[in-house]
Amino acid sequence: MGRYVYSERGYALSFSLSIQVVMCKEKATGEILAMKILQKYVIVDKDNVSYTVTERRVLQLNCHPFLARLKYSFQTPDHLCLVMEYVKGGNLLFHLSSMGVFSEDRTRFYGAEITLGIQYLHNQGIIYRGISLEHLMLDQSGHIKITGFGLCKEGIFSRDRTRTFCGAPLYTAPEVVKGSDYGWAVDWWGVGVVMYAMMCRGLPFCSIYSEDLEALFELIVKEEVKYPS
Repeated sequence: MGRYVYSERGYALSFSLSIQVVMCKEKATGEILAMKILQKYVIVDKDNVSYTVTERRVLQLNCHPFLARLKYSFQTPDHLCLVMEYVKGGNLLFHLSSMGVFSEDRTRFYGAEITLGIQYLHNQGIIYRGISLEHLMLDQSGHIKITGFGLCKEGIFSRDRTRTFCGAPLYTAPEVVKGSDYGWAVDWWGVGVVMYAMMCRGLPFCSIYSEDLEALFELIVKEEVKYPS
């Protein structure tokens, strides 16, 4: 990784047993970037090769102001590294945790930018399937940057369908839960969940969800969404 140098302060942006995201600086330009480091053996052991390849392709394809972009990618004997633009404004989960709710104007602003980003992916034949407050970042100017493209499905246009069960449980659309064929609509369900969270202090069904996925999925399929008065 001789092209980059880790930042001396606060370089670890996130960490798990298999993935680490660090802040780094490109030596030639001094530009601050985010580097996602994935362990190869974990990718192979968990049969995640196709997801990783898809994430890289989608990041490379992205040419939209509200989607995170790939700068470079490379590999070492043990790791795959994706070097992306550094988005330093924090994610929407962080901001909602601090503020409780957003105003209607702020929600409308973020919702419009999220919609445009998702619409761009759909126009490229891609279902996102990864929407969550954690994956919606703010850049230094306060604009949305959508991240987390590992669950994307390519080659899906308006009439195409797929049926893989994936996504964050609290944002999962009913047709995914039921194992039905689905298309772009599952992303719009996720956008609706995010919009609800921004205005209503919490996620739909979250207040009556207690770590029981079966109960949660039953609510998603059968329960009507309740809005605070």
